[in-house]
Amino acid sequence: MTPHAILGLDPGLRNFGWCLLLADGTPRAAGVLGRERDGGLGDELLRAEEIARDLLGLRDTFQPSMLAMEALTFPRGARAARMLSLVHGVVVGVAVGYLTAIHPKSMRMALGSAGKEDFERLAKAAGLDALLDRVSRARRQHAYDAWAVAETARRALTPPGAGLRMEAA
Repeated sequence: MTPHAILGLDPGLRNFGWCLLLADGTPRAAGVLGRERDGGLGDELLRAEEIARDLLGLRDTFQPSMLAMEALTFPRGARAARMLSLVHGVVVGVAVGYLTAIHPKSMRMALGSAGKEDFERLAKAAGLDALLDRVSRARRQHAYDAWAVAETARRALTPPGAGLRMEAA
């Protein structure tokens, strides 16, 4: 078990970002799961299976004390909503018992950030890019977002009464 580690997740079927963050704020490992190819509903189900298998592998390898996932927000369009609902269901199935969903507004508030550009800057300052040498630059944003989820959860757990709005999955 990785003591007091949080596995941050930025769920998506094409790009599923993840970051293992230690209690002191040090990123230990990070990456992006999923495939960039899009082949319709049948392919979506195969990708969901692959992500479930990979996520179980991450959970079993690192044994984090918590999983923290960016909360489901309602995207534009029925197809996007279907894809996000499917992948969120996979995460909940893998993480029963120790999952916290964090709303993007809570992440911005906790990190004093205006959004994704700030998440990238802060994640790079924490040394995340050193762990992403095999991830294309186009897909790194998902690992940065996963870092922001994990860092928000870490900050909420570290100082009691941090005042962040956490939403249970």
